[in-house]
This record gives sequence, structure tokens and C-alpha cells, in this order.
Amino acid sequence: MEVWQYAALIGSVWAGGALGLGMRKRFHRLFPWVLSFTGAYILGITALDLLPQVFSGSDHGIGIWLLVGFLVQIVFESLSKGIEHGHIHGHGDAERFFSLQVLFGLSLHAFMEALPLGGFGTGDTGHHLFWVIILHKMPAAFALGVLMSLNGIGRLRAAAYLVFFSLMSPLGARVGSHWGGDMTMVRIFLALMIGAFFHISTLILIENDEGTHGHFPLGRLLVILAGFGMAFLAS
Repeated sequence: MEVWQYAALIGSVWAGGALGLGMRKRFHRLFPWVLSFTGAYILGITALDLLPQVFSGSDHGIGIWLLVGFLVQIVFESLSKGIEHGHIHGHGDAERFFSLQVLFGLSLHAFMEALPLGGFGTGDTGHHLFWVIILHKMPAAFALGVLMSLNGIGRLRAAAYLVFFSLMSPLGARVGSHWGGDMTMVRIFLALMIGAFFHISTLILIENDEGTHGHFPLGRLLVILAGFGMAFLAS
């Protein structure tokens, strides 16, 4: 990975977090639509590019690691409480530690999903991985910013949380780069990431119906198709 890519990974979290902290009322109504687009893009890239890549080797047991990634994401979401797919709720001053718990869950996921970045470098798959993570990190950071605002977290403490969160993906990519020459390990990392993304993207597309009153609006379907279309063009 190049220096600008590390900077972009960090900057995407700061940008999303700042929007969540400072302008949450203005952007809160748009958040479900942004999630629908990013969820569709993540699912599209996973199906069109990442799955063929992870199964291109001779290790037929790689599917086990995909299932492990799916299960690990369930554990991570027991900490993050699903804010990465739109579940944002304030818990009041008495439960400010809740934001720290969510931060821990999001950070573990951010570290895991970036592990294959170092292995694939600047090739097509590495390029797709990079932009998928960028598009996933910004809404997650926005949700974290909104949560911290709702829970009365001070700006200095909130900034420290965002700095910590922003470093997790670069750290994961850096750690993963040590296995860059071992494609078996790189595919295992990728399978873990795919399992986690299947869990997150499907939940986004199934559950994210805020404001629809139980119906599936045409506008949201078009947003999802746009995400799939962009994934198709990118792949």
C-alpha cells in the first residue's frame, strides 16, 4: 500500500465521524439511503470480485474461513450493537461506557477487514478492497459520531475515540503485509473479510428500512441497484 492510501483510510474515519458529531440532524435522514448504497456496493464487489479471488487457489477448505469470518462478525456486533448497519440509539450519561464498547467492536472489525489489503497490494483486487473499506468506514464512523453525540461524549474524548478507530484499518493492512508473499494466508484473511461483509451487507439491505413503514420503496430499490451497478462497473 502507498502512503496516500493509509492517509485515506484515516481521513475517511475523521470525515465520517466529524459529520456524525457536528451535523447529525441534517444527515441523519440520509443515513439509511447511504447505507443501502454502500451495502449493495459491498455485496456486489464481494460477489463479483472477492469470492472468485478467494476460491481461485487449490485450498478447498477456504470456505471454512469464510464461515469463521461470518461468526466472528456476530461476536464483534455483540460489542458494536450493529451501529455499522444503522442501529443507533442513545444510552444517556449513566452509560457513556457504551460508546467505548461500541468503539472496541468497530475497531476489531476494522482491523480484521484490512488484513488482506497488505497481501494484494495495488492490483485490481487490492484496489477493490481499498475502496470497499473506505465506503464502509465512513458510514460506520458517522454512526459512531452520532452515538457519541447522543451519549454526551465530550468533543476531546470523541476526537480521541475517532483517532483510535481511524488507526485500526492501517494497522490491519500493515500487519497483513507481513504475509504478503504467502497467498494461502492472504486468502484466509480475505475469506474472513468476505464472511464479515456478507453478514454486514445482508443485514443492511434487509433491516435498513427506516421511514418506509414496513414497505420496500422504489427509491431504495433504485439506490441498491445503483450500488450493484457501480460494483459491476468497478469489477
